[in-house]
Amino acid sequence: MRCGNLNLLVVYYPDFDNFINRTTLFYSEGVDDIAPFVADGAGVTETAWMTLGKCLDMVFKGKILDVHTVSGLLAFAMT
Repeated sequence: MRCGNLNLLVVYYPDFDNFINRTTLFYSEGVDDIAPFVADGAGVTETAWMTLGKCLDMVFKGKILDVHTVSGLLAFAMT
């Protein structure tokens, strides 16, 4: 995917190592598919577009757990 029109969303440190792991998340208002998704068997098996509401529901049901995705979704929901 190619993301255009990037906007700063949030900057944070995901752990106590606050001197070496500064994380910056952006959101994009323009996304283009530049290549079809091909599963490689190592992890992700498919991709799908979902509404913000569906993603937040997955966060609160414990289906999305990683700190980067949760932080980005919650920050975006506040914009």
